[in-house]
Amino acid sequence: MWRRRNQDSAIIVQFEELTQQLHFIDENDEYADIASGDKVINDSLVDDILEALDTNPATTEQEKNSSEVGNGSVLQNQFTELRAKLSREIAKHGMPLCYRRGDFWDRPPHPIFALQRSTGHKNGLDPARLYERDTFIWIPSLLPGAPERFKCDCVLVEAVVQLTG
Repeated sequence: MWRRRNQDSAIIVQFEELTQQLHFIDENDEYADIASGDKVINDSLVDDILEALDTNPATTEQEKNSSEVGNGSVLQNQFTELRAKLSREIAKHGMPLCYRRGDFWDRPPHPIFALQRSTGHKNGLDPARLYERDTFIWIPSLLPGAPERFKCDCVLVEAVVQLTG
């Protein structure tokens, strides 16, 4: 009997909370469009916050600096090594090995193998290899059947292709 009363009390409390929430929506929903679900509201508090961040030059500069890859960082080293590796592969095979495999991605070893290889590091395990990322390799001139010049309606892309092609 006691347990039943506690369950009933809990249900009543939940019902009262739900009723309060519905009353709040009714009182604050000027056009009754939120409760009905008929209208999508595009207003967002996030937009106001993002605008405030964009107008603060110190914050913008700080974010820019924190997002750049630093010299000597794991990613900087990975990209430097990858560029040299791609140059060697292209010189030897005429294209990156990932293209020969039928893939656009150059992937670092799985973490378990990366850790196994790093056991011989002078400081013990080297976690740097765990931070390496998959890299999408896009060299249009080396794609099978690539035309001499890709066509695009976008003037900027055409200029880049002409400069790099």
